[in-house]
Amino acid sequence: MHGHAVAAKSYLEVRGAPTVNWPCEVLLHLVDKGGNACEHGEVRVEAKVFGSKATDAEVVDGQNGVYTLTFTAYVP
Repeated sequence: MHGHAVAAKSYLEVRGAPTVNWPCEVLLHLVDKGGNACEHGEVRVEAKVFGSKATDAEVVDGQNGVYTLTFTAYVP
């Protein structure tokens, strides 16, 4: 049984190769303090892309402990 998600233990995974002018997907995997993968999300996740040449990040809860963060960068 997993506990509450811990930011310091959770990790990001880039899906595919980031490409300019094409949506970039980053997966956020929630992990609890014991190192167990969380089986559901239900936490508040906010994402910010820094730089003037990128879209705002869209956050989607996969309801399985994984969030998908999607944004597009217009410069390398």
